[in-house]
Amino acid sequence: MSLISNKRLSKASIIINNKKQIQLNVSNNRASGGFRIREGGHYFIKLIDDQRFENQDPIVYQIKLMEDIYPNVYISYPGEDVDLTEDLILPLTIEADDDFGFSALRLGYRIIRSDHPFADTSLKFIPLTFETPQKEKLLVNFDWDLTPLDLFAGDVVRYYAEVFDNDDVSGPKGARSQTYSARFPTLEEIFQEVNAKQENTYESFEGLYEKS
Repeated sequence: MSLISNKRLSKASIIINNKKQIQLNVSNNRASGGFRIREGGHYFIKLIDDQRFENQDPIVYQIKLMEDIYPNVYISYPGEDVDLTEDLILPLTIEADDDFGFSALRLGYRIIRSDHPFADTSLKFIPLTFETPQKEKLLVNFDWDLTPLDLFAGDVVRYYAEVFDNDDVSGPKGARSQTYSARFPTLEEIFQEVNAKQENTYESFEGLYEKS
């Protein structure tokens, strides 16, 4: 804040809740400074001029804190459990909203091995980058390459998005999306799908032949 007095100042300060005093920078008849609000209450400005006279009956200002709500985050695409394709690329669209913007976004996942019940299933994270953290809405498209995970047929990757807001007063608040599954199909399932597509193609051609 900054202020201008009708007299030359020697001191200026902010009195918060009648107990905390913060000195302001003074230059001639001007004063400036600020304070971090951590609780509700009130404050007033105390001025002392160069004749040691103090301002009488200063205006008391009320401090009301706005509650910082938790952010929302969801995976809008694919937004359901899926089978992985042979290139092991899983396109994701992650959306989020918050009243004060965002500080971090990450993807959490764990691998469920079909033939290795004692394999590592610990939770791992991938940090995701985004622009303009102060915006209230977030949209991130991410092509997740699962090749480094060394998946085998029947393995399942359980994943979710997690976001943290910009609350630098009481600390960032986090939220998680719904958890989805991406499954690496078995060879038998892949062959069944190929056969089903071939049968559908054959039936389509057969229908065209009958019409002609």
